[in-house]
Amino acid sequence: MLLHVLLSIQLFSGQLDSLASKTISSGLPNDYCTSIFQDSNDFLWFGGYNHISRYNGYTRFIYKSNPQTKKPVFKERNFAFYQHQEKLWVVSESAYIYSIDLKTDSIAVFRLPEQYGTNFITSSEEMNEGIWLGTNKHLIFFDYTKHEFKAHYDGHIVAIVKMSKSNLLLQIYNEQFAPSYRRFISYDRNTNEAKSLSLQSNTTNQPFVYNHQLILQFPKYIEFYDESLRFNRRIDLPFNAVVTDFFYYNDQFGIIGTNNAGAYIFDNTDFTITPLDDDDISSASIHDIFLDKSDNIWFAMANNGVAKIKKLIKPYNQLFELKNKNDVIITIEDDAFNRIWFGTSKSGLFILDNDQKLQDLPLLKTINSNFIPSIKTTNDTTIWIATLGNGLINYNIFSEETRFFKTVSDDSSSLSNNLIFCLEEQSEDTIWVGTYSGLNRIVRHNSSYNTMRFFEDQQLVTTQINKLSYNANRLWVSTTNGLHVINTKNNSVQTSPQELFETISIRNLLADSLQHCWVATNDGLFLLDESFNILKRYNRVKNFPSDLITDIVTISSNELLIGTNEGLILFNTETESFKNYRDKNLFDHINTIKNLKATAVVSSGSKLFNFDRSFSDNPRPPKIQFTNLKVFDLEFPLAKPLTTIRSLELEHFNNNITIEFASLDYTDPGRNNYRYRMDGVDPNWVQSGTENRAIYSYLKPGNYTFSVIGSNSDGIWSKEPRSLLITINPPFYQTNIAYMIYLIAILAFCYEIYQRIVERERQEAKREELRLNNELDKQRMKSQIAADLHDEIGSNLSSIKLISERLKKNNQFSHSELKQLSVIHEISSSSAAAIREIVWFINPANETMAAFVNKIQQTAQQMLDGFELNFEIDTHVNQLETSIEQRRNIFLFVKEALQNIIKHADCRIVNIRFQMSDDKLHISISDDGKGFNLRSDHLGNGLNNFRKRAENINAEFNINSSIGNGTEVSLELKIP
Repeated sequence: MLLHVLLSIQLFSGQLDSLASKTISSGLPNDYCTSIFQDSNDFLWFGGYNHISRYNGYTRFIYKSNPQTKKPVFKERNFAFYQHQEKLWVVSESAYIYSIDLKTDSIAVFRLPEQYGTNFITSSEEMNEGIWLGTNKHLIFFDYTKHEFKAHYDGHIVAIVKMSKSNLLLQIYNEQFAPSYRRFISYDRNTNEAKSLSLQSNTTNQPFVYNHQLILQFPKYIEFYDESLRFNRRIDLPFNAVVTDFFYYNDQFGIIGTNNAGAYIFDNTDFTITPLDDDDISSASIHDIFLDKSDNIWFAMANNGVAKIKKLIKPYNQLFELKNKNDVIITIEDDAFNRIWFGTSKSGLFILDNDQKLQDLPLLKTINSNFIPSIKTTNDTTIWIATLGNGLINYNIFSEETRFFKTVSDDSSSLSNNLIFCLEEQSEDTIWVGTYSGLNRIVRHNSSYNTMRFFEDQQLVTTQINKLSYNANRLWVSTTNGLHVINTKNNSVQTSPQELFETISIRNLLADSLQHCWVATNDGLFLLDESFNILKRYNRVKNFPSDLITDIVTISSNELLIGTNEGLILFNTETESFKNYRDKNLFDHINTIKNLKATAVVSSGSKLFNFDRSFSDNPRPPKIQFTNLKVFDLEFPLAKPLTTIRSLELEHFNNNITIEFASLDYTDPGRNNYRYRMDGVDPNWVQSGTENRAIYSYLKPGNYTFSVIGSNSDGIWSKEPRSLLITINPPFYQTNIAYMIYLIAILAFCYEIYQRIVERERQEAKREELRLNNELDKQRMKSQIAADLHDEIGSNLSSIKLISERLKKNNQFSHSELKQLSVIHEISSSSAAAIREIVWFINPANETMAAFVNKIQQTAQQMLDGFELNFEIDTHVNQLETSIEQRRNIFLFVKEALQNIIKHADCRIVNIRFQMSDDKLHISISDDGKGFNLRSDHLGNGLNNFRKRAENINAEFNINSSIGNGTEVSLELKIP
């Protein structure tokens, strides 16, 4: 019965050491590894005893079910991986098949029914439909889709080999015979027919299909059979061990894995077997050999974990080796015929043609020196050969003409010494020669040469010249006295400070086009400017592979090929990244490098080999994946694996994040480089180098897109960036719902204020209406009172006046009685006038200032009949608003002033003025009369009346008069 159990899992991560050619056991529950696989996302999977793990180049994730008990999900030996769509299938020896969903990281477990067997022994995938499984009872097929086990053939199946699309080769154990006995069955998967096979021998271990051939192994040899199972050949094994894997690498090589004897290289052309020389693999028990997508070869080993070696194809191969192994090749040059010239320390000069054969030129017989320190080519026709003791030789490769340049006593136009250490070309016609005693320059004029000793600097006249390098009008010279730079335009010389290389030995020089110089020393590589400032320095302290630098050449605009005592370094000067090449069988200590037209040629001791400059260890662009997410430096739980997530939503308090990522290329993960960018945070791409994480602190709420691209160790960048949409949710008070609540609250508040304003305005309008009604009532009442006063009292006073006038005409009254009647007449007349004035003032029609001023003017004209009256008024006065009390007191003030003028002034002209100044009303009445003394005692009562009128309306009263100068009284009233 099928057991189908879904397990929830947790991931445990552990840091790993570099995998390059080393045994890996850290980060694993144990060192027993049986299988390796790379999924469609480019993650590596390692199967082992009671565990499987996923690797991204930096960390390994171990799958377990319970972090407390650490009881493994994957029991026993997990020996095979298969992938179908988005699921990874794992076959376990314990009769379990596990399915890992790569989208969710969930695990399904399928148990083989006991009637079909108790364990899985072998497996093989069937055309992406399912898995063929061998048990101790049956041949079983497991269907990926139906999740069913089905028995197809009875027998103890110990090996399944796919021979063709329809045929399986089954190796079956027969218990009736010896324990080592096996028989072979051909099983047709389409018809389910089984056919017994008769092979040459039936006593074998694990069979293999290799390059369309069947391989059967025996204790000391292996046999090859073609696709028709006909015997092909027998090959003796150079080891006494069981073959555990036979891996096809390419048309040239294969790799054999063994039990306890390590790995071997199998040559497909001559069928030779040689040990794979690697300390971590040489004696290991190898269960599985796997080639990843970058051509790295992985080994799953019992008790040794996992090891990896880089591709077997190397960028170099040997061209030539001197017979004298103690001899050293110290200089290399090529000519127009693409021949390689090289000089040695003991055997003189050699010339290697295109077929890698030595050429015997007549020139070689003329060289009486076995030590050739330097060779240079000029103008494609001339070879310059430096010797140690025999001067300088000039050889024309076309005419084969030879010239010798040597020291001549007392001749300053000859070489300064026959011991020549170095040569450097300045141009086609100029070559510099460094000798034991000074620097020389040889210049060609037509067909002749002029030799000149360099006398401009005394240090370069007698000292030993060790190395020369020219570029951009600068000749850099290394001597026993230090480093010098010559400006070849004016022959000026600068010398390095004595302390710069006092304890450091200069091994070589390389001038560049920027007038800088790379200096190879026994203490690392220096880059100097022409003032001898150190611009860069590389040594072991800065993780450079070596301190002893022997030679440097330019490969491209940003690449140097560097020789060291520990192999070659290909160095990128822009990224400051490097690759180290070392082959103990071919080269170790590099003597010299020459960048030729087609390749670079390198010497190491007595060996000469070429180096392919265009070779790339790793040309495949890597996939980039997110591997971990941390919030405030703690791992953040996710519902799905980060590798499958395209968008991420975080709360506002989870805004300090660390995103880890990996270029899934395993050639040299420590040299994978990265660039990343967070839209909205980073204005440009961030160059993070080999740092495979990005940290963002306190991100503001909003939407972000984080993108990253990565390179492999050869600087090949991923084609497309990997992106993650990140949303930082705002706190509730910044959400749209909160803003809607705020808006509703604001609208409600505004509505409440509006309602209150409307209510207040309604109340004010009501009060104003009431006030206006009251005012109208007052106006009506005032009008009624005025009418009543005029009609009743006025008419009565008029009647009294008329009666008194008639009585005065009657002669019956005495003088005293007539006098009293006159008084009655006068009182009634004045009372009637007063009543008319009161009526005028309380009449609403007369409340304007214009009507009031007009009233004063009319009154003055009536009172001053016979006087010259001047009446002046400002235009603004008529627009003033004044109270009835103010108007009444002003009127009485003016009227009393006019009465005083009539009675006492004895004047001819009277002036009345109404003027505005600022917010004050000025009223003045003046005359041109006789005036009076303001200090006179009898004036007190009259002035008091004026003051009282002023006080009644909060006005200021002033009087100005003197005898003979008339009088002026004024009133100043503040108008609000």
